[in-house]
Amino acid sequence: MYSFSKLRKLYVQSLSCQLSSYRTIENVLKCNERVVEPQEKNDLYGFLKNQFIKHAEKTALVDAITEQKISYNEILRNSASLSNFLKFRKINSTECVATHIQNCIEYIYLIMGCLKCRATITLANPAYTHFEINKQLKDSNAKILFTNKRQIEIARKAVENTNTDLVICVDDFTVNDCGVINLSDILQNFNNNQTITSTSEPYSPTSDCTLQNSKVNDIAFLLYSSGTTGLPKGTMLTHSNITVHLLQLLEAFEWNIQERILALLPFFHCYGLIVVLLKGLYYGSTLFVVPGFEPHLFLSTIEKFQIQRAPIVPPIALFLKSNPIVDDYNISSLQKVIVGAAPLDEVVASSLNKKFPNIGWQQ
Repeated sequence: MYSFSKLRKLYVQSLSCQLSSYRTIENVLKCNERVVEPQEKNDLYGFLKNQFIKHAEKTALVDAITEQKISYNEILRNSASLSNFLKFRKINSTECVATHIQNCIEYIYLIMGCLKCRATITLANPAYTHFEINKQLKDSNAKILFTNKRQIEIARKAVENTNTDLVICVDDFTVNDCGVINLSDILQNFNNNQTITSTSEPYSPTSDCTLQNSKVNDIAFLLYSSGTTGLPKGTMLTHSNITVHLLQLLEAFEWNIQERILALLPFFHCYGLIVVLLKGLYYGSTLFVVPGFEPHLFLSTIEKFQIQRAPIVPPIALFLKSNPIVDDYNISSLQKVIVGAAPLDEVVASSLNKKFPNIGWQQ
């Protein structure tokens, strides 16, 4: 049987040919050699909120299409409003809430609002049919489904014959039935007008009477597999799972607080959720949110907003290597590109290093 150090050596050797990832792999493995404890024994909401307070007035997320911006203070204020509503609906640590939306700047309200009231969040692929969502809603026993107006009809069909009794639309929708309400109405009607600044007191679960029994081992997310070997299966991730993983990522990947980050990867997937959204915001960076990959939008976003870091997947890396329209855009602002979710071909990696010598590539 191989020792851990031998396995580590073999693992690093097998991947060292991929881009410039040797240092990153070493850091991850070193981090895994010891137990990494969550800071202050906070739940995930408190873990993130204490960082958000430090950057309260800074822009957190920008819609790359509309250029709408929200600050870290707005995240905390609006997620508190949503949490108030969820508590009003008797949503707590025994309940589950589902999302079925593309990437948008409001996504973080849903995450933080649910975490604050201790609800479990299950994230559904926005490309799912109503039948597929229905399966996930039944399996997770979700009580509320967040969607957008583009997919409202799919959502309405999906909640049939489930315990999901409310659909919330994250963008404004003309509501004509009692089973759908707008997120904007919730944020307005349940707002406690609390303003957070960078000098505000750090958060502690014991300071919130609703969270005095909070536990880091409560389930934060119920993420579903792609269903490669059958129907998708839910994986329970605790608050501690996520906080420890974030701490490991902080050691493995150097990240600059001033960086402008492309948030293209889907937030319903753990790569987009943890590595991009939560890690980027934990650092206090500004994320430029794109709803999905479209070649011209992808490149123009990098050029227009001078994106410095872009987490991507191998098919996008292949696009950067081979598609001639890449040369029509100035993407020289890119300093780091992280390729994940699947291995990158060695030939493609070598070609990317030659084509973009000023970019640091990591896998």
